[in-house]
Amino acid sequence: MCPRRPIATVAELAMLLLVLFTPWLRAQIPTGEITGTVTDPTGAIVSGALITLTHPETNTQRTVRTNSAGIYDLPALPPGKYNLKVEATGFSAQIRNDMELQVAQVARIDIGLQLGNATQVVEVTGGAPVLESESTAVGTVIENQRIVELPLNGRNYLQLAALTPAATTNSPPSSVESLRRAARGAFSRSASAASVSS
Repeated sequence: MCPRRPIATVAELAMLLLVLFTPWLRAQIPTGEITGTVTDPTGAIVSGALITLTHPETNTQRTVRTNSAGIYDLPALPPGKYNLKVEATGFSAQIRNDMELQVAQVARIDIGLQLGNATQVVEVTGGAPVLESESTAVGTVIENQRIVELPLNGRNYLQLAALTPAATTNSPPSSVESLRRAARGAFSRSASAASVSS
C-alpha cells in the first residue's frame, strides 16, 4: 500500500497565494500613465511614429509606436519628470522636455508633427501644462516639503485633505474639537460638491 500524498505541499500553497495576490499587489504600485495622439499639420493621424520616453534621473528609456489610429500609450510609469521624443518618416522630430507625471495621473499629450527631414528637431519648452483628460477624478499631490513645513495640528493626515482643490470641511463642532486633540473623530469633507466621510 502506498503512502497517501498530502493534498498540497507548502511550496504549492505558496505558489497558489502568489498567483492569487499578484494582480492585487500590482494595483497598489504608485504609477502614472502617458497617452496621446500623433498628427500631421493637416490633423491627419500618423501611424507608426516612434515615441521615446526618457526618465532623466535614471536615464531609462521606453519606446512604443503609434497604432493605426495614431494613438500611443505608456502605462505603469513611476512618478517624476520625463522627456518625450516623437519621430516619423517625412517629419521633423519633436521633443517635449520636463513633463512632470504625478501618482495615478493619466496625462494626455497630443503631438502635432511638422513636415521636414529627420535631422530637424522641434523642441517644445514652456508649453501648456499636462492635462488629465482621461479621468474625471479630482485629486492633488502634496509634496513632502509642504507636509514637513505645514503647521498641522497633531500631524493628523486627514487635515491634508483640505489642500485638495474645491475641498471644504463639513464637521460638527464636536468633531472639530476632537481633531484639535489629535483624535480621529467622525467628520466629513466635501470636494466639488461630493461628500466624503472619514
